Amino acid sequence: MDGQQKPQVDTDIKTNPDINTSPEIKTQQASAEEARRSLDLAKDRLAEKAQQLTLKDYMTKHPYISLGAAFFSGVLLGGSHEARADISRTMMDVIGKEVIRQREKH
Repeated sequence: MDGQQKPQVDTDIKTNPDINTSPEIKTQQASAEEARRSLDLAKDRLAEKAQQLTLKDYMTKHPYISLGAAFFSGVLLGGSHEARADISRTMMDVIGKEVIRQREKH
């Protein structure tokens, strides 16, 4: 180092607009800004629809579908509870028979 500092070049696009003066870069920047605007609009529309679509609204618009879903959910949950009880009973029977068989051997 000889004590001299190199001059700093302004590479920031915002402060030095002469950096990107080619037409291709300007076109790319314009299309990128257009894409951002399009995405923002789509995001706003989706957020608005999501706010409008709530479970309560869906249930009032489609009561038969809601009742059917509730019925089948109950059947599935009730059936799985009953299946667990059957499995537990079967396991206890098998363990009990094994214990009895082991006692008979001794």
